[in-house]
Amino acid sequence: MSCSCKNKKAVDLTPLNNILCGYNGDKGSLIPLLQKVQGIYGYLSHDVISRISEVTGVKPAKILGVATFYTQFRLKPVGKHLILLCQGTACHVGGSGRIEEAILSFFTHKYNVKINEGDITPDGLFTLKNVACIGCCSLAPAIMIGEETYGHLTAKKVNEILTGLIEGTEIKGTGGQGIDVLETTGGYPKVALRNYGIIDPESLDDYIKADGYEAIKKCLVELTPEE
Repeated sequence: MSCSCKNKKAVDLTPLNNILCGYNGDKGSLIPLLQKVQGIYGYLSHDVISRISEVTGVKPAKILGVATFYTQFRLKPVGKHLILLCQGTACHVGGSGRIEEAILSFFTHKYNVKINEGDITPDGLFTLKNVACIGCCSLAPAIMIGEETYGHLTAKKVNEILTGLIEGTEIKGTGGQGIDVLETTGGYPKVALRNYGIIDPESLDDYIKADGYEAIKKCLVELTPEE
């Protein structure tokens, strides 16, 4: 009887060790540390978590607690292009379910195998993940891939985006209308503060000009009770 452990690929911990050299143990420094580590490895593996615990003295259970509490962290590998499909209220009403079907259908026809949400495609290119909100209600239904936000999606547009990524002719997203990315947080999406410095938070007119109430307007004016 052979042990599958022999086939396990060893993780190169050199980049991790370089990061850990700068760890000072300050309160609140664990999350930035995990962000940097995930930025290198793509996810937080068992070996990586064990090494972090060994060097920092933080128990693995606490590291896992942080990693599972915040949705930005992943404990499983993902594809090169992580597709974040918004399932917030506006996107749900706008047809995010149909967009999910379109993405998974594209994968099925492209790879001739059933791909589920959370799976990695056989070529390692894609992983689809449903998320609660990406802060782009006026663009519903919407997805994020890397730093690009794509809104007002249809099945046809989804096919064009995914085909472009496969062929290396990436289609640009919605630019400034989507989620800005904070340089100070290592490229993590800025959601709650995306309109900071752009609109007056106390001005109803500014809010309406920034597509405020578009989701409720669509519910009341365009959709039927059945929809």
